[in-house]
Amino acid sequence: MASDGKDRESEVSRTVSAVLYPDLVELGGLVDALEHVASEMGVDLGRVESASSNPKGRMVTARMHSNRGPILIHLGKENRLFLISVEGATHPWAAGSTDDLQNVVGVVGAWRSGVTLRELESRFPFMEHGELAQAQEEGDPVQTQWRTLLREESRPVLQELIRVFHGDPGFRRFFPYLSMGTLCLARDISDRRAGEIRIAPTETTYRVQSTTSGEEREAVSIVLALDAARTLEGRS
Repeated sequence: MASDGKDRESEVSRTVSAVLYPDLVELGGLVDALEHVASEMGVDLGRVESASSNPKGRMVTARMHSNRGPILIHLGKENRLFLISVEGATHPWAAGSTDDLQNVVGVVGAWRSGVTLRELESRFPFMEHGELAQAQEEGDPVQTQWRTLLREESRPVLQELIRVFHGDPGFRRFFPYLSMGTLCLARDISDRRAGEIRIAPTETTYRVQSTTSGEEREAVSIVLALDAARTLEGRS
């Protein structure tokens, strides 16, 4: 049995730095270490699994689940750090890092128990969340996202595109985001399968697409792009 333990340590140490993570090497990697520390602390982490498809992923990554999405843990390579990402359906709820494995277990346990974002940051100051995550928790993510895009987008063509579509009462109810220079308007923030209207400026036109029907239109101005989007939405 002692030999088995040494063999396991040797295997883990080939993947995990024994200098930075001696506890992980001793316990068999990140997943096993989280389960061990959680048991000692009396914290329920639920199922702990690897966040990687790589066979060695169990040693350096971990994934746990909550009713608000998964929590992912990765190891820092240059320094002892546990990188924590509290994921949501379309964007992270919160993220942070710590060198203390007990803190990691504390964050996961607190989030799984239902704490708010502000409570999470109060208890674990190394965790941070953004304006959109706070708005999502408070029930107003759509208008917060519009305000963020209107305030922060500096590219003139996209700035004008955002302004014009925000001015349309129907599209103002959609969740907007930018992807590869395209304005995407999602019908449901939590379910992209509900469909989107996408408006992509080109050098001379605007390409307007409905992901629901697969239809696509070309428009030579922003105003005509808005008309085309309304048509694809059945509002013309």
